[in-house]
Amino acid sequence: MRQASEKFYPWVAYVSKMTGKPVRLTLAKDQELAHMQVKPENIQKFKVGAKKDGRITACQREFFVNTGERSGGGGSGGRSELYLHVIPNWKEIGNDYRTNSMTTGPSRSNMQQEFKWGWEQMMDEMAEAVGIDPVQFRLLNVQKPGTKVTIESGGPTMVLMPEMEKGFLTYDSYASVEVLQEGMKAIGWEKRNPAPGGNPGRFKRGFGMAMSQHHAGRLGYHEGEVGFERTVKRGNADVYQSEIELNADGNIILHFAQPDSGTNHGTGIATQIAEILGYTTLDHMRLSWGDSDLAPPAPGWNSGLSTQLQGGALCKAADKLRQDLLKRASDTLKTDAARLQIRDGVISSKEDPKKTTTFAALAKTAEGRVIRQHASCCHPGAIGRAMNRGIGTCFVEVEVDTWTGNWRFIRAAYCHDTGNVINPLLAEADMNGSLVQSTQVATEAIPWDREFPGTRHFSVGYLSYRLPTIMDVPEQTQVFVNSLEPRWFFGTKGFAETAIGAPPGAIANAIYNACGVRIREHPISKDKILAGLKTKATGKA
Repeated sequence: MRQASEKFYPWVAYVSKMTGKPVRLTLAKDQELAHMQVKPENIQKFKVGAKKDGRITACQREFFVNTGERSGGGGSGGRSELYLHVIPNWKEIGNDYRTNSMTTGPSRSNMQQEFKWGWEQMMDEMAEAVGIDPVQFRLLNVQKPGTKVTIESGGPTMVLMPEMEKGFLTYDSYASVEVLQEGMKAIGWEKRNPAPGGNPGRFKRGFGMAMSQHHAGRLGYHEGEVGFERTVKRGNADVYQSEIELNADGNIILHFAQPDSGTNHGTGIATQIAEILGYTTLDHMRLSWGDSDLAPPAPGWNSGLSTQLQGGALCKAADKLRQDLLKRASDTLKTDAARLQIRDGVISSKEDPKKTTTFAALAKTAEGRVIRQHASCCHPGAIGRAMNRGIGTCFVEVEVDTWTGNWRFIRAAYCHDTGNVINPLLAEADMNGSLVQSTQVATEAIPWDREFPGTRHFSVGYLSYRLPTIMDVPEQTQVFVNSLEPRWFFGTKGFAETAIGAPPGAIANAIYNACGVRIREHPISKDKILAGLKTKATGKA
């Protein structure tokens, strides 16, 4: 919504300036829906060749993307690096076109569901053509740890990275195999119909899956790394700054400018800082966030960057504070810093427990009775730290009523390459919402104006703009694969959008497995299913 409504900001500011008072713009629901940002329409065309053993040898894809009122940027590189990096012969032709329609752009991901809808159905069709299970077919053709790519490979590695050696970048922390294997176990993939629509009876169940790969684990560089210096020197880098204070009360105060995003990332960050500083609880952690007067500057929150990079800057500052406190304690206790230990704000000698001091005592002797440390992290553009890739899968089970065309989303196994999860409860809740929101791309169309299709919502509120309810939400199993990213604090990765592109394609593939009807244009509807069943029965389109 933010990016689509930014056109109103100058007018709000102007009215506020003229009146000298705060101004709030409130739109009627139909107007609000008309000005929200929507996912762009696209058309994809594939030509693919594979050997009998299932390895893809050539792929040509042409895509057309509606960018709405904006010019350019709709293609997002085609979101094709998941498979193309390991295909020896490939070509992509991308076309963005402007239309007099609603603003298009990211909505809990940028072009993932739309492009993966085509990609993942194509992969299933190719698997069927060569007679290989869809999961095994993907295992043959997806990139893995050890995959080497070059700038010419395209995708998000189209700039020189410090990790490149002799022009090649080698992926390492990349759990493509694990998310496939764990998803198969969680959903019970062995129950899948060997032949589409093969089960007898009116109600037919089927299994489907799809993969998705988005941000590169959202890793950046922190102070002291070569990549940090190079990226900042290159210019236009997003730099996340942080400040940590220890006061005379023994409390740790975290200063960061980012507001809360609804994911409660402040708690996750505070947990990491407490761990670095030797606390076993959060009792002494204090947060000062969302106010640029009280914190050093930082970019806005988005795309899984908050806990990862803003948190990374704070983790680096905490590490500097820890070393500073150990040095101060070493001078006070006349003990080598390497022989000191920290626990719950107390620094003591490992050999002589009587030799102790506290965080509060050290702060009381410091200038201003406060000890401060600053640190920064940066994100090198859209690519992220390029030796890993964030990846996920979605496995689903559906049931199709072949008499009415109605279908039910029964179960889902949503699998994510997460690295080390800091807050499991929050991670599971966030990914539950991710699955529900992503599913809607496949199941619900935007109600356009009937006279001028594509120009605005034809709805007066949420009663006519259907949203998924609790009755539509399937039984879910969230699978987090701890791939332990070796270059970041606690082995964490950002995974807000790694699997989010997969659900629509997985549902379409499951419906095909259930009843033998392939839906290539979303939304999936009972009318399309019935038409497909009729064509299948009569052989006439």
